Amino acid sequence: VITQSTQIAIYHLLNHGRAGEWQWTAFGCGASTAVYLVLCGLFVLSQTFIGGWYEILHSLSIIVCISIDIGVFCGAVSYISGHYFVHSVFQQ
Repeated sequence: VITQSTQIAIYHLLNHGRAGEWQWTAFGCGASTAVYLVLCGLFVLSQTFIGGWYEILHSLSIIVCISIDIGVFCGAVSYISGHYFVHSVFQQ
């Protein structure tokens, strides 16, 4: 799903004359997964009973660290798929 949305966004940018701006758009499409994970983590955290501030802060830091890691990974996959897509479009 991530790679398909990336290719659609890149295709839109290339057709509107902004051929040099696809890299960050591709990375952002994949990295937007991190925002979804943070929101899901906050929802789960709000539904659980946690006793003190230390536990809440610890849980939030774990949610943010995992979301950043997965966001960078999905952004990299999205960038790589976008690179191959742009290469195949301009090669023909």
